[in-house]
Amino acid sequence: MNKVYFSKLMLLSMIAFFAMNTKTTQAAEPDSIMMGPAYANDVYYSFQNQVVAEVPRAGWDIAFHTNRWSATVITNDGVGVTLFAYPKSDSAGWASVDTTGISTWKPLFNNHQDWEDGACNRYAAGHPDYGWGVYNMISHDVVGDSIFIIKAEGGIFKKFRIINKNSINNLYTFRYANLDGSDDQTIQLDCDDYITKNFVAYSIVTSAVIDREPTSDSWDILFTKYMTIHPSGAPYNVSGVLSNMGVTVAKAYPVAPNHTDWGLLEFTGDRSAIGWDWKTFDMNTFTYILSDSTFFYVKDLAGNVNRLEFTKFIGSSSGKIVFNKGVSSASSVAETNPENLMIWPNPATDIIHINAESSIQQLNVYTISGARIITNSLSSGNSSQININSLKPGMYILETKTVQSTQRLRFIKK
Repeated sequence: MNKVYFSKLMLLSMIAFFAMNTKTTQAAEPDSIMMGPAYANDVYYSFQNQVVAEVPRAGWDIAFHTNRWSATVITNDGVGVTLFAYPKSDSAGWASVDTTGISTWKPLFNNHQDWEDGACNRYAAGHPDYGWGVYNMISHDVVGDSIFIIKAEGGIFKKFRIINKNSINNLYTFRYANLDGSDDQTIQLDCDDYITKNFVAYSIVTSAVIDREPTSDSWDILFTKYMTIHPSGAPYNVSGVLSNMGVTVAKAYPVAPNHTDWGLLEFTGDRSAIGWDWKTFDMNTFTYILSDSTFFYVKDLAGNVNRLEFTKFIGSSSGKIVFNKGVSSASSVAETNPENLMIWPNPATDIIHINAESSIQQLNVYTISGARIITNSLSSGNSSQININSLKPGMYILETKTVQSTQRLRFIKK
């Protein structure tokens, strides 16, 4: 098989894949959610099915990632649960825990950008060290070596440690007690019982498993409260939007109201890519001001790219958030899928070679949403090339104009 034919076959396969995972443009559709007074509820939302679940944020202190090969343990920092790594001893010092000087210890919160970096993992040094414990290469367990002091819901202080995670059986064993050693409990939690969820929660205050999440494949974004980092470096609590694992987001700002060009935007899997700062509080009017000229493009779990625009934020009286959404068009430039136009290599890094049925008069490159960004006028010849070195990585459309026709094909810039 020659390289020209192979490249075209590969390209047509990618075109078919892209077409299957793209919907036509939809008009902006207004929608809203209610977090309740004081933002009391977490609202799980799907771009296909709207609100999936509304659950109280309170009632739990820690949660364990249910993935068998994850060692992530998060805290409910949205209600003020705070974790401290005990600095005076490893796990051997459990019986003699002394919290003198705790006001000077650094509080640990979940990484606001990464679901996998929970409060218990913040001192992880990289595999095999996961912060609260170390991975054993023989047993495949993560063996706990740390003690934590946790300020649980309601301001109750407990000492806490994770004894181990049996990875093969997906089983956590952890221990907690009052600071004086009373009410000492050792718990085993089987994550396989909750494997369809991202996390299974636990209340140290009530000594109960809290099964609170919808299934992980049913939602795209979460309206919630969480701890983030102020530009000054101080942690503080915000109300905002987090993305599900597997969902990616690109922010477009500042842009015109009719903006649809997500082809050149950089998508990220950071869980707080939408975040909270699309709104600010006006101290003069005591109302929230929405950031104008701002869109978020959200690639959901179904593979659609949704344009999200916030239009109203009521505040803590009701926790109501109003927004527009709609599936963004894959392209406003129609692809002709010609049999007589060949380009290679694809994907490409700098130069694309083109062969057409007749003399090429002009080459154009468009973004995936239809903005023309390169134009080359040519005099003659069925074969040519175009330099794409200046383009950002992403998908584009190459257009060739000949005497006979205008043809278009998609390509990928690496």
